[in-house]
Amino acid sequence: MTHPDRLRSHEVLASKRSGPPAQLDTAVEHVRTFAALVHDRRGQDVLGWIE
Repeated sequence: MTHPDRLRSHEVLASKRSGPPAQLDTAVEHVRTFAALVHDRRGQDVLGWIE
């Protein structure tokens, strides 16, 4: 759940070595997009994200 820019060096390396299973790629992208909506306070875009 940590923003990729805030990962520690050992977390980045572990992530690159193992990487998420291919079936989780879509879920990861949805979570990151939602986190950006919340962080940027773009509540007006949430309905579009849900669709």
